[in-house]
Amino acid sequence: SEESSEQDGVGSRVEAQVNSKWYPGTVTEDNNKEGKWKVKFDHHPKDKYDKWFDKTGPQLRMLDIKKVPDLAPSSPSSQDAAEAPTSSTTTPAVTSQISEDIANGYRTCLRYFLPPQWIMDKDAITAMSLQELSDFPLDDFFDHYERGLRRLVSNFQTEATVKKQECDDTKTKLAAVRKLIVRLLKSTNEDFDIDPEESGDQVDDLLAACVRQATSQTS
Repeated sequence: SEESSEQDGVGSRVEAQVNSKWYPGTVTEDNNKEGKWKVKFDHHPKDKYDKWFDKTGPQLRMLDIKKVPDLAPSSPSSQDAAEAPTSSTTTPAVTSQISEDIANGYRTCLRYFLPPQWIMDKDAITAMSLQELSDFPLDDFFDHYERGLRRLVSNFQTEATVKKQECDDTKTKLAAVRKLIVRLLKSTNEDFDIDPEESGDQVDDLLAACVRQATSQTS
């Protein structure tokens, strides 16, 4: 009939390619006019993740024969067992790839936050198996990271305090030297119009003027 024709393929198990990766799903709608099937993904069953694919396109491949919907509860039969998807008939390769992608992301995070004093280096983390990642002491890892971060911040603060103190000491010494220069200049010429306690840039200007005058007189 026209209705059965329009629903051809609904219930079929397929694999669909999204962003170069294959994901298992089930055909939920058929569009004969455009030659497309709508696929609901096993790992993302919400309707918003459903996608349309060309029936004969390279992004779609069949997994098993069309599943017959159950009309009433019944005990499993040999036919049901043959049609029921298993770990070997679904997508072990896709599941393995997803697990490896997650593991790689985990390894990247561990390498990025690796504390300086941690018991493993980046190469050792890169070589960790899935089981080793599952058993990884994450709480202890981030305790080490936070302690290292606090030490680093404390060192920066200490260094900034030391630099500020050095700067203040230098300013104090410069002011003292300028006052001595003022007293020296006024002892040689009382006509200099400058405060004996002056310690600013005016002292530098007066000293430069005296040097120019002395140089011109000797040349």
